[in-house]
Amino acid sequence: MIVVLLVGFFTMMIGINREWWRGLDQWAFLHVTNQQDQRFWHQVAFWGQPWLTVAWIIAISLWWLLQGQWLLTTWTLGVLGIANVIGIITKKVVSRTRPVGHLPHDDDFSFPSGHVLGLTLLVNLLIFYWPSWWVVLLAILWWLLVASSRLVLRAHHLSDLIGTLCFAQAWFLICDKLLSLVWLKF
Repeated sequence: MIVVLLVGFFTMMIGINREWWRGLDQWAFLHVTNQQDQRFWHQVAFWGQPWLTVAWIIAISLWWLLQGQWLLTTWTLGVLGIANVIGIITKKVVSRTRPVGHLPHDDDFSFPSGHVLGLTLLVNLLIFYWPSWWVVLLAILWWLLVASSRLVLRAHHLSDLIGTLCFAQAWFLICDKLLSLVWLKF
């Protein structure tokens, strides 16, 4: 599973099969971005901002710290922190331009999506810590709304979102495996 997700991320990152990705992106813009009133999507994008995701993950970490769970606290912060560093470096290295018509205040590059990276990790953490059906449902619904907002507002190409999802999911699975190995030693 991790290998498949990483292959998806790296094919996007280095531009393998570029024409296929471009066709997918054009299809998405043709079918998804024809929204006249985008106020709803601007609100969704605002509430899905990376800094809010970071705040939620810090709150979860503090909760674990108050429970005396230093390993889970460190792991939770590490999952997000290292992924964000990798995401920032990837964004600089790949330097993919944003779609035509993107939001004027989105002045950096398009891939990977900071919204989708952080939120994918947050959703995984919520499901990992509290695997009840309603947490899973609400978390996935919120993820779908935020990811959709990035398309509708033309902040990202669909392939950016897919590549970011693949990376974030693979990263979480790797971190989960590492936590399992460390947990066995305690």
